[in-house]
Amino acid sequence: MASYRQPGRWLWLMHRPLPRSAIFASLSLASAALTALVIGVPLLLLVLGTDHFSDRPVDLRHYLLAPFVVMVVIIGWLTGAALMLGAHRFTVLILALPYLLLSDESTAAAMLAAGTGCVLLMAAVVYTSFKPDRNTPPVGGTATALAALPLVLGLYLLAPPGAQLLAELGASTVRGNPYLVVTPGTDAAMRLASSRSVMQDGLRGATDARADRWRRELPQATPQKLAQLPVRLALRQQLSNQNTPGGKLGPAQLLTFSHDTMRFAVTDLQTGAATGSLGPDGLHGGGQFAAVPALQNKVLLPHQLLHFDSKSTTFLTLATLPADEWIVARPVDIGYTAMLLTNRRLIADATSLPEAPYREGYSTPLPLPLGDLTRIDMAWLSDGVLVSFTGGRARAAGVTGRQIVVFIDAAGKSTPVATRAIAPDYPPLLQQAGWWLSPVLDGVTALPARILPNNNLYAASLRTEMPQRSPGIWAAALVSNLLSAAGAWWWRRRALRHAGPPIGAGWLVAGLVLGLPCLAALLVMYPQRATRRVHSAVAARPATAL
Repeated sequence: MASYRQPGRWLWLMHRPLPRSAIFASLSLASAALTALVIGVPLLLLVLGTDHFSDRPVDLRHYLLAPFVVMVVIIGWLTGAALMLGAHRFTVLILALPYLLLSDESTAAAMLAAGTGCVLLMAAVVYTSFKPDRNTPPVGGTATALAALPLVLGLYLLAPPGAQLLAELGASTVRGNPYLVVTPGTDAAMRLASSRSVMQDGLRGATDARADRWRRELPQATPQKLAQLPVRLALRQQLSNQNTPGGKLGPAQLLTFSHDTMRFAVTDLQTGAATGSLGPDGLHGGGQFAAVPALQNKVLLPHQLLHFDSKSTTFLTLATLPADEWIVARPVDIGYTAMLLTNRRLIADATSLPEAPYREGYSTPLPLPLGDLTRIDMAWLSDGVLVSFTGGRARAAGVTGRQIVVFIDAAGKSTPVATRAIAPDYPPLLQQAGWWLSPVLDGVTALPARILPNNNLYAASLRTEMPQRSPGIWAAALVSNLLSAAGAWWWRRRALRHAGPPIGAGWLVAGLVLGLPCLAALLVMYPQRATRRVHSAVAARPATAL
């Protein structure tokens, strides 16, 4: 690829005039075949050898890992080819394509399909730069769109975090960073405040007749923050080992979860021989887990909470949820009560006996979207329980941060008693820049996470809620798109006046749809300054030289 970026090297092909596509396909397929032979075949032989010559569990996902690694290496090769063939330094933004398509955790088959699409798309993008003169712009609408795709996506992904970083540096210089100089009533203050302070501040706007008594009791109470430790259950046949459970059964037996059998394989640590398998029905049963469990002191499944008795090697069902409700965090034990957070409720289960099924004492629906929750605080008073739900995690999605205090009486009835707004650390225009810069690109970049199988219940809850953007944010999005179209029109007219490379009218439509990142890509692909220098140099030559 490095040799073909020089115009003189193409003279070698004069005796054998091959089309550009044939040369590119020959180089690319030869490199892909070499990668598969040197990297893929040894990995596949390793998996085969482990499967047939040992008792270690080997699943389908392990076999699919070999072609996926080959694809990752080919993507790296295509990235290097793009950097050598690219006409500008921003070609490195081609890395936005594998980042968007392969950064989400999913099943092996889904990641393999996404990797295949990524390889084909990146090969098409690199092909647009495979020509004798890499400084000439692409010819044709398809080639132009392929060349602009990684630029638009990469610039869009870099803009919001870059603006956030500059804002934090500026705030630290001028008025102090919100994380260091905390303003009361903001997101930063709520993250750092004690549970008692959160409760006291939340009750200031309460109109309930019992609020005065609650305020008097709070200093003597011991409010507690529920340490929400989100549990991401592994998907069946997940490509990586992230969140895959494992452990020991006694001092000499190893537990390894098998995605094929949906049971734990039991292996002797000294001999490496398989001694059995462990499932929900015990050590020697034939049942399977309904999903890949998570070991968080307890055994967590999407709709069940189990306790494992190592002496009898059996599982005891502690709690069972309906089919449309999922456990999202490990239970927090507070005395003889286990607080269980689901995607719909906060449940208080009585745990009078350590190895007995839980008894639901009371529960309260989540008054805020799950994806917006930052903390949950509880205080036990004389006539019931106060629960504070604080939001603000989903500012970028347009959700307005609020604190809602709920009172649960002795009968288990929950009633909202106070609501107050939480001020953001930064202006909404900055926090929601990823949306108003380009609403279309915001949806495009979120598309892989929505299509690929995943278990991110926090993101799913925000998609279900569909937050309402403020009129100011909508106005900013409209201005962004109009400015992009106007800038593309002006840049196109300027190129025509300076006899620069022609800029198609499709850029006007693309700028109107995709917003300012599209205009930035246009400026990178068609730099007017270089064109003006060349035009001036040609105009300054003597007439005889011309």
